[in-house]
Amino acid sequence: MNLSRSFMGLSIAWKAFIIIVVLPTLIASIYYGLIASDIYVSEAEYAVRSSSEAPASGIIDSIFGSSSSSSSTADSNIVKDYILSRDMMDALDKELDLKKHYQSKDIDYFSRLEQDATQEDFYEYYLDMIDITLDTNASIATLRVRSFSPQYAQKVAALIINKSEELVNKLSDRITNDTLRFAKNEVANAEEKVRKTSGAMSQFRSKTKSIDPEQETTGVLRIVTNLEAQLAKARADLLQAESYMKPDSIQVSDLRSKVTALEKQISRERLRLAGGNGKIEDMNTLIYNYAPLDLNQKLAEKEYTSALTSLELARVDAQRKQHYLITFITPKIPDESTEPERFTQTLTVFFAALLIYAIGGLIWAAIKDHMRD
Repeated sequence: MNLSRSFMGLSIAWKAFIIIVVLPTLIASIYYGLIASDIYVSEAEYAVRSSSEAPASGIIDSIFGSSSSSSSTADSNIVKDYILSRDMMDALDKELDLKKHYQSKDIDYFSRLEQDATQEDFYEYYLDMIDITLDTNASIATLRVRSFSPQYAQKVAALIINKSEELVNKLSDRITNDTLRFAKNEVANAEEKVRKTSGAMSQFRSKTKSIDPEQETTGVLRIVTNLEAQLAKARADLLQAESYMKPDSIQVSDLRSKVTALEKQISRERLRLAGGNGKIEDMNTLIYNYAPLDLNQKLAEKEYTSALTSLELARVDAQRKQHYLITFITPKIPDESTEPERFTQTLTVFFAALLIYAIGGLIWAAIKDHMRD
């Protein structure tokens, strides 16, 4: 009662000061000093790097190298968007009961998530608890997870890193598959052409009983040429023998037999090249039918070899495009709470209230002066 009378006896300025400055500061002191729950922060730092980046001269350079920085920054932004997405929130909630943790009644009323919170409320709360800072120069991201339990903060941060690494690996696998898909199709098509041309060649050889008409013709011509040379010599020897020997002598008879045998052999070899009329047409027909098959087979084999080379180059290119999430500061269990900053928050409320009081006082003084005029 005396306190009430004392307050009523104060001037308007003091009443306003107590209401605007003292009372909010007192409430803030009570809340931050006695009620506000401790918040623990688990941190992790990671970077997204690709195989195409130039080799570094040291461990620090390998992590902080500036090569392909624009690509790394873009990849880091993708990971950041994923971490701050509803998909990540749902995955964390499914595996760690995220929503249940932040709705715990052990948390003070003003800090916890409401029991009847909608998904949109939950997502906004999630964004307040998860923070990512991206250094665009070095493409390094810092993840900060706020929780009301040190162990839980570390679990959430570790799971976020694992899920992000899975995303990067999935994207890399997709890039690899897309890069190799066309090259593999080309190899499959070329392999099918080789099979078809080889099959056509096998059918031709089975039907004609000829392995290679061109080589066979060349071989037969060599034999005929050789036999004709032998025949010419045998005829010369026969003429020479007949010039001084009797026609029915043994030596002359042998030479006649040799000439006859050579002539028959030459005829048989010519028949391999020619038809019954003595023209070289059967073998020519074989060569005419064989040449396109041989050309197609050689072209198919060259195309297959080229496709295999392209596939190998595609594999190298896919390897060069591989991306990796490198965590060089892993999430740790915080040993003390870092939030809320009780004294700083109380002091902030005091100065904010003081500023409002000062502005209000200036406005009130201006109104009074205007009323006097």
